[in-house]
Amino acid sequence: MTMYKTVWNKCQSSVCQLNFYSSSGIKLLSMTGFKVNDQYLITDDNILKILKGVKVKIVFVNSDGYTENKSVEISMEELERRIVKGIDKEKAGFTAVNIDFDEFKDIPSLKLSKDKNNDIGQNIAVLGYQLDHDNLSIKTGIISSTFVNDDGLKFLQVESNVNQGNSGSPLINTETGEVIGIIGQNLASITQSH
Repeated sequence: MTMYKTVWNKCQSSVCQLNFYSSSGIKLLSMTGFKVNDQYLITDDNILKILKGVKVKIVFVNSDGYTENKSVEISMEELERRIVKGIDKEKAGFTAVNIDFDEFKDIPSLKLSKDKNNDIGQNIAVLGYQLDHDNLSIKTGIISSTFVNDDGLKFLQVESNVNQGNSGSPLINTETGEVIGIIGQNLASITQSH
């Protein structure tokens, strides 16, 4: 289990929670995201489909997985302006958001893997927030299958406990600590019905 502790220590400070609020301050939904390339947040591509959301709070936590390290609250309009244009969301399955806020300068970035070969049976970790809990958690698992859809998008099927709220979570190669995928909302919501 030491490898998962290593992944936690190396990666947790780069993973954030996105909390979406209504005009009356009620939390509507939570998602997960992670920082890459010093100023971008990667998350699920359904980020702007939050009905009745008027603001979002982006929160990075300390190593205990709960106490707030840094946060920024912005309107949904500003979030939309900060979305990186030119990414084909239909093929990519993720959204990139510019988070070049002063508050986030010292938040480290996760490294994206360039290796396109992921072995079935390979150990993975998922770092994210589940349901509406405000604590970051790590989940263990393996790659159970891989396939490429008709659009050429590669999917990694994992054997892991993935819940609503984990959408946007990084899928981490436990050997390298690099991101090899992202948990999608449509995929994560499958567990809701079983």
